[in-house]
Amino acid sequence: MPITMLLTVGERHDSVMMKLFMEQGAIKRIGRGRPRSRLQRLVSDKGYTRREI
Repeated sequence: MPITMLLTVGERHDSVMMKLFMEQGAIKRIGRGRPRSRLQRLVSDKGYTRREI
């Protein structure tokens, strides 16, 4: 199960960084091939129900 992590400063709200996280969250493939950029599943809490996300 691949996991992607984005580390930010403490005062940055999570929802502000979610768009960047989604755009840069490429997952390396095992073996050859381009990284996968389409998520199969995203798990988050109800704080991520904003329209921008």
